[in-house]
Amino acid sequence: REKVKEQKQTADFSVLDLINTDRDIRVMREPYTRSSDFFDTFDMAYRNYEAGEWELAKQMFEDTKGMLPNRADDGPSSVLLQYIKEHADTSQGGFAAPKWWQGYRLVK
Repeated sequence: REKVKEQKQTADFSVLDLINTDRDIRVMREPYTRSSDFFDTFDMAYRNYEAGEWELAKQMFEDTKGMLPNRADDGPSSVLLQYIKEHADTSQGGFAAPKWWQGYRLVK
């Protein structure tokens, strides 16, 4: 255990290499990596969320929420979707980002 800890503290340690080679991490990520559709759609949804395009982000998060096999819902998609629903400006009949939106939020 100490040897592994020391390896992680070297200058040439790569988290990406660990993610790609560690058996436990690969097993944990497997439902997400079966199809690139999930990652591609979630990435687009998140970029729209950051940019304040919440109507489009909402639609995409609704898609990604149910994309993973053998899971009730994708947690991150559900959380971001709930945030959009709670804070969106719906005065024009859609889900627009509020005027104060700066592309991020503080998580407490």
